[in-house]
Amino acid sequence: MNDILFPAEIMGTIQTFVLQKRTKAFMIQRTMHLGELVEALGADALPVKALAGILLLALEQAEDKPEEIVGKVSAVRPSFRLGQSAGTSNAASFGSNDAAVSH
Repeated sequence: MNDILFPAEIMGTIQTFVLQKRTKAFMIQRTMHLGELVEALGADALPVKALAGILLLALEQAEDKPEEIVGKVSAVRPSFRLGQSAGTSNAASFGSNDAAVSH
């Protein structure tokens, strides 16, 4: 019945709130990156069920050896690589030449 919050409890509440906000922001960013990847690959033209099936199959094959899957994708899209991007590890990314358009 003690409604008084002590400094440690206040700090714990603030830290929990900050972690929740950061987690939500990370999840939003990750979802946006996945959408960008789908668009960059042209997979957004596929029916949703087909794309989901392809992702599930790739996930099953890539659980132990993601580098092998990236190697297969790189054969089709040479600019695709598995590497470190700012703040993330094991992130799939495209080369900077993908954005360049020649006129």
